[in-house]
Amino acid sequence: MTEHARGKLQPHPSHAAKPAGHLEFYKKHAISPVRYKVEGHAAMTESLFRQLRVLPQCFRGRAVLEVAAGSGQTAQYVESLDPSLQVIVEPNPVGMAHIERLNLAAWHYSCTLEDFRYPDKFDIVICQNWLGVNERHLLKKLASFVAPGGILLTTCMSTTGMLPNALRREIAERLLVPGAPFEEQVSILTRAFGPHLATMKDMTRTPEDWVRDNMLNPAWHGIGLTLRMLIKEIGADFDILGTSPDFVEDWRWFKSLTGKHLYNELALTEIQRKDRWFLDYRVFNEPALSDSMVALREGYRLLEQESFTVDDVAAMKDFKSLFGRETIHVSFSKN
Repeated sequence: MTEHARGKLQPHPSHAAKPAGHLEFYKKHAISPVRYKVEGHAAMTESLFRQLRVLPQCFRGRAVLEVAAGSGQTAQYVESLDPSLQVIVEPNPVGMAHIERLNLAAWHYSCTLEDFRYPDKFDIVICQNWLGVNERHLLKKLASFVAPGGILLTTCMSTTGMLPNALRREIAERLLVPGAPFEEQVSILTRAFGPHLATMKDMTRTPEDWVRDNMLNPAWHGIGLTLRMLIKEIGADFDILGTSPDFVEDWRWFKSLTGKHLYNELALTEIQRKDRWFLDYRVFNEPALSDSMVALREGYRLLEQESFTVDDVAAMKDFKSLFGRETIHVSFSKN
């Protein structure tokens, strides 16, 4: 391992980071559009981890690795839980600069997961909102850092939940001015979709960052790593512990859960049964989907028009508030 001290660690020159996907886009525009509002972030993260069946005391005295740490805000919360060791991997220079400003005591590795090496296993490994279909081959390497009995916290996507924003990307393509500077494009789409985002009272990113990452990032098209794909890659060694949203209902009698628990199979059955609910983050049952379908049709009707303006998009009536449950957070326990 390269010699290092607490703080930023540069990878060995022979292991230079290889830009791809999100990283290539972020480096090109010198951005890290993944920061959350600081106020309430710790409470939000604690709520997420609780849904994932990982309580704060699970981190105390444990070794924790976070890959693709972004702005470092999750790492900042984890540090407050008193882990015995905390390691952060973030290849984006802008993201690493944000992390360094937090003055965390963690070891910082400024390299990609492909190039990351570490001699020991970790009790908890975190990698959220990054791995997509194009990074599927890295899942086994990520999982290899989890110690037996340890926990992996990661994310996948619902293709149904992605549909509203897929329509927004189609709308965005027709609003953009060919050849316009990047930040001008951001401004155009922020005016169009800002009123949409304003309907989400718990929105934690700025509209500009949301536009950069969801409407202009070409890597968005490769983020559709599904739960089935995730389980196919690592399910032989890991069992689902929890999900957010918490869609898995297990009515089996605990006394019957001997031998094969079939937790992963149950989760796949449940997500298939409730797949339509992921279309709208506000929906928790089938009857409520009727309004969501009305909103979806408005989005399609707009795209059928020969032309439309930024103001037309901003003033949409029903589609404006339709956002899917795109991201599924998942925790796994290692067998």
